[in-house]
Amino acid sequence: MEKQITWTVAAISEFAKAKALSAKQAFNYLNLFKGLDFLQNHYGAEHMLSFEDTVDDLTAICQRNGGANTVIRSEEAERMTAKQEFLVEGIVSDMTKWLMEERSVSLQEALGLIYNSQTFEKIQDSATGLYSESSAYNYDLLVSELTNGKIVQADF
Repeated sequence: MEKQITWTVAAISEFAKAKALSAKQAFNYLNLFKGLDFLQNHYGAEHMLSFEDTVDDLTAICQRNGGANTVIRSEEAERMTAKQEFLVEGIVSDMTKWLMEERSVSLQEALGLIYNSQTFEKIQDSATGLYSESSAYNYDLLVSELTNGKIVQADF
């Protein structure tokens, strides 16, 4: 399952880049228009393909399920460097795994909690430097947010 989590997070990131979306926008679009269901149901075949092919497949699936053919450009998608994106993907993968284990939630539920959190917004914000902190540190911030409704003890 760990490889599937890592690959799914990378696929979301590649879709975001290809469509000039933030990772949050890409996740929510893929979730709404059944792209994530497709990734889970066809992981065995899709992870063998290039990410370009996976993005094409996701585009087709989402469009069949009512997704728009046009995309709104996101400032967030342009601000992160490749190194930052790689670090964020690793953090999200780890946090997803931990959420699934500790809270007994599905992959999609865990990703939804992360991508739609204030913690994720802070991790993606280069000014906070959270992308360079450990996954465990960021996970503690996320758990704090989920428990208290806000991030506690973060110095930004």
